[in-house]
Amino acid sequence: MVALMKSRDEHESKYFDWKLHFHASHECEMNESVLEEIRIMLENVNTEFRTLPSKAVRARALAANSTGRLDEFITVFANAKGDSKYCLGDGNAAKPENLRDCFNKDDFGEESLVDISERLSKQEPNLDSKIEGIKHQSLKDSFADWSSAGCNLIKGAKEGILKSTNLEESLWCGGGILTIGKAFQGVFNSENVGAGENASNTKEGKHALWTADPATKIVHLKNASDAFKAFKTVQQAIQAKVKSIEEKIESCMGGPESGENNTEQNITEPAAT
Repeated sequence: MVALMKSRDEHESKYFDWKLHFHASHECEMNESVLEEIRIMLENVNTEFRTLPSKAVRARALAANSTGRLDEFITVFANAKGDSKYCLGDGNAAKPENLRDCFNKDDFGEESLVDISERLSKQEPNLDSKIEGIKHQSLKDSFADWSSAGCNLIKGAKEGILKSTNLEESLWCGGGILTIGKAFQGVFNSENVGAGENASNTKEGKHALWTADPATKIVHLKNASDAFKAFKTVQQAIQAKVKSIEEKIESCMGGPESGENNTEQNITEPAAT
């Protein structure tokens, strides 16, 4: 956003120079309407710029909410332990950075999700693509590392999370990303954990489900993604308008400059004999 604002300010400062050029140039006299178009476009850019801060704040807040919920989900599972095993991990406790592989190969931390406006001039954040990477396939690709995992926290059956009885209904985790069936035995592998939405049948409760596409089905993730896309839409619209302004003025100013160069060349060019 900083770079975009700088570009906008540069074009505004050049506006009066352009205006003088239009009136002083014979080639541009017939394009007076272009100058008015540029003025209107600059006003529109300023109007859209005023909406960016609120959109950035909304995207930041929703991203922070999703980050917090996911980090909480990860932390609970990283530290939960049964009598002999951790819930997730190959015998030992899984570290948060290991569990983040279930979501995306990149770090799924606050820095990469929340810091929108400050980082925009240096690196385009891809919050929407990161959220869209939270798929069942990402989880499935990580099963080999902790196929022996299992503990009471993810066991819905008797002697599990409720000790002497089964869960009466399925249990949601991570805002609905993971659904534990009421009779799930806690063996977390590719055979027992399938892709499905949080309202899907878990095969009589004996399986767990990881939402196939959380980016569209989990409310807090969808809200964060939609807010960021709205921010990017305005940003891209401003960029397109600034580029259009540049093209409009260059189409006129290029002619006179080219003509002046030709005149200078004709003056210095020796006469043919």
